[in-house]
Amino acid sequence: MAHDRQLAARFVLWTGAVLVLGALVGVGASSGLRPGAVAASASTGDAGTGGESPFVGVAETVLPGVVSVEARRWVRHPALDLEDESERPGLPDDEIEVPSSGSGFIFDPSGIVFTNAHVVNGASGVWVHLFDGRNLEAEVIGADSETDVAVLRVRDDAPLPSVPLGDSEALKIGDWVAAIGNPLGMFEGSLTVGVVSAKGRNEVSIRGGAPTYQDFIQTDASINFGNSGGPLVNRRGEAVGINTAFSGPGNGISFAIPMNLAREIADGLVSSGRVVRGYLGVVLQDVNPDLAAGLKLKNRRGALVREVQPGTPAEEAGMRAGDVILEYDGERVRDVPGLRLRVARSGVGRKVPIVIHRFGAELRFEVAPAERPGADRDTESAPKTDHPDPTELGLGVARLPRDAQVGSEVLSAGVLVESVDPAGVGADIGIETGDVVLEVDGAVVAHPDAFADALRHARGEARPAVLRLARGDARWYVALPLGEIRIP
Repeated sequence: MAHDRQLAARFVLWTGAVLVLGALVGVGASSGLRPGAVAASASTGDAGTGGESPFVGVAETVLPGVVSVEARRWVRHPALDLEDESERPGLPDDEIEVPSSGSGFIFDPSGIVFTNAHVVNGASGVWVHLFDGRNLEAEVIGADSETDVAVLRVRDDAPLPSVPLGDSEALKIGDWVAAIGNPLGMFEGSLTVGVVSAKGRNEVSIRGGAPTYQDFIQTDASINFGNSGGPLVNRRGEAVGINTAFSGPGNGISFAIPMNLAREIADGLVSSGRVVRGYLGVVLQDVNPDLAAGLKLKNRRGALVREVQPGTPAEEAGMRAGDVILEYDGERVRDVPGLRLRVARSGVGRKVPIVIHRFGAELRFEVAPAERPGADRDTESAPKTDHPDPTELGLGVARLPRDAQVGSEVLSAGVLVESVDPAGVGADIGIETGDVVLEVDGAVVAHPDAFADALRHARGEARPAVLRLARGDARWYVALPLGEIRIP
């Protein structure tokens, strides 16, 4: 029995040692560091000493230049039903002043401040509160809702601290970053640490309205309400982004505007109070796998031109509907949002090299963007459709009546879709009765026989047929996967 008790005691001690060792290893794994990595990290040039976090020095340097932004707005409310009219506030049309808060940071010692446009838009007054306790009234130099960047100016007799700006292009996925700001409007000067999770995010949906031009840095550094406008900094204490949005509590997905884009916007706002953007005059849609196959593209990257507006730089350069823009100004085009931002940033009047794919041929030429007008048709996109397996087409077509009016345009060629079988592939990709098929694979179709011949040709090449459709004033492309060709 004594022997058994000794064995039991040894087992308990051994088990406890294993659990302690496991806990220590678990802590290292959850921090994302190998054993000894903390010491290695601390030994780098921008880290602290000993086991100190590299962001201790960053906080000491950056926090003085980070501000809390208070914006006040007049909000209309239902008339107050008060027995004693003397109790009614002396406000016009029953409006009340409602305060809201965000974050920002001084990036120029003269008192120029970055924040988000949504923090200050519609404000009747804006104030910034510095980390040292100073409260200063701010002037809104300009706010660009299409990127969600705003620039403020404050003045004070005492020197103003500032945050140095970094190069957001130099960021790599996995780089350490910290988000600093005023979360929930009450925790001033908060710093959260994470890494760069991704770059170039451009389809981010934001409550209250997403900016038109997006190129977000994604990070798992915690960002909450009230953080909007604060800096995302690297380990050198340089602002590499403006904190803007998050996906929801606890999801670990937050977004910041890259500093290189924010600087371009600030330059325009400070120098002229507005932002000048380039414009081609095209309506675009993304390339899905079926369209890529039908257009004989090597992959689905690029932006498909749905329409070319008359009298625009695109028409003058020779671009046509059906072209796929593969390169713009020496860079590959990944998708429509990326191209739209690149065109906007390319300036006005400068000749820009462009590479397009035109139904099997690759062409190179130059286009000189004009200044974008107020109505931006570049932002339009084609209806999203699924990509069904080849089935019976289920389309009934007829010759288009002479000089048919479709939307605001009189058409001289095309075939009219008279019927759509709900079980056919035509219905699956969004074709409706009354649509007009203008082209198949870039060639105009004037009658139903030409339409059928074009479909058979595509099927003979074992690829989808690419149709250009018209519905009202809309023009767009779909890929029609082909099985047995039977047109009712």
